[in-house]
Amino acid sequence: MTVQQFLTITSSTPPPALRRAMAAALAVEPAHQGEAFPRFYDRVLDELGLAGQTDSGSSKARGSELAA
Repeated sequence: MTVQQFLTITSSTPPPALRRAMAAALAVEPAHQGEAFPRFYDRVLDELGLAGQTDSGSSKARGSELAA
């Protein structure tokens, strides 16, 4: 998932809700390196209940989680 895809999906989310979801996701997925950002975006979308709106280009981590 790209930053643009993330921003598009979360565009109608109120800022306080987005900040809470980001804080919760950071507690689990610290995004310190480039490969961690797609997983972080996926976790934020999960927190917001928007995970179903991801496209087929979402992170590999989500694909492996769904396969398990």
